[in-house]
Amino acid sequence: MDKNISILIPARNEEAVIGREVKKALSVFPDAEVLVIDNGSTDKTWQAALDAGASCISCTIPGKGAAMLCGVRAARGRVIVFHDADGEYEIEDSLELALLAAPGIMCVGCRNPFALTWSSKRANAFIRRLLQIRFGSATPKDILSGSRAFWRNDLLRMPVRSRGFGIETELTAISLQEGFRIVERPVRYSPRTKEDGKKIRSYHLLTCAWAALRHYGKLAKGLQPVYQERFSVITPHVQTRQV
Repeated sequence: MDKNISILIPARNEEAVIGREVKKALSVFPDAEVLVIDNGSTDKTWQAALDAGASCISCTIPGKGAAMLCGVRAARGRVIVFHDADGEYEIEDSLELALLAAPGIMCVGCRNPFALTWSSKRANAFIRRLLQIRFGSATPKDILSGSRAFWRNDLLRMPVRSRGFGIETELTAISLQEGFRIVERPVRYSPRTKEDGKKIRSYHLLTCAWAALRHYGKLAKGLQPVYQERFSVITPHVQTRQV
């Protein structure tokens, strides 16, 4: 099964922790492709990832969403597992998500609410409410979770436009709109602080809100041609280097 899995780890200036996360991923998924997407790092993230045994690509378009989209295009596995580089999630918890992934399914790792900071709880509740207005009870509990698994072909067909931290919200909105089955499983979570290098800020909530509202009704359909054009622009910026 591992040979059909690609673990995608977007990273920017994560030299201190990326090697540890890559090694943990390879220990849990020994035959999987572990692909680090370097998103404009100014430190030695790239080399640290290579030294730990990952394959690396460089995405010069800034933003977590852009890096994830670049990774999907470059990945070789049928199953895509998204994992954050910062060590907030345990890669062992992604194993069940990967095994459950199939066409038409979005697998989400749900963080324990008691592990979330106050601001994260409020942000997640607000974005979830926006999606509930449109999609009702089908809306998953943890909209902003960075731990997910998809069938790669499903991702390639999604009209995703988010280049930043709105990516998880938009993946959720599109999955709901397309009638995907949502599979939720608990995952461990240990949040970083701003001092530790956490990059998301309170103003990014606006990005997430727009990502949710963008997929209300007919508005989403009108964006699909734009997505195709922008997605084709992203691809030439990807530089690959395998180990």
